[in-house]
Amino acid sequence: MTYANKIQILVQEGEGLTVEYKERYTPRIDRDIVAFANSKGGLLLLGVDDAGRVVGEKLTNKMKAEINAIARNCDPSIHLKDIRQAGKIVVIEVAEGDEKPYASSSGYFRRLDAVTQKMTQREVRAIFRETNNISF
Repeated sequence: MTYANKIQILVQEGEGLTVEYKERYTPRIDRDIVAFANSKGGLLLLGVDDAGRVVGEKLTNKMKAEINAIARNCDPSIHLKDIRQAGKIVVIEVAEGDEKPYASSSGYFRRLDAVTQKMTQREVRAIFRETNNISF
């Protein structure tokens, strides 16, 4: 089974904790990248509308550079596992981060089921407590 076929199956299954659709690329994907890094990781599928219809998106070198810059500018910086074209869909693979919590210029985000949500101050503090192994 090709990579494009696997992605097509994910599209048919719908959005979830680790899959998010975006009709087209915009810099606002920073929220989803941060949310995946703060959760279990996931796949951002560009070129798929909310109804699960493939509308198509073309990966260009400029877009790839912008997506990498968005991830790098998160705090701490996020390493993307992969950005590639799969048929008519651009797939951005985000690994679960090991330096949580992550933030973008838009704030702290996390995945809750199939939704990217802004985190409350209490949730951010809880993640800091869970992952903080440095004593001051």
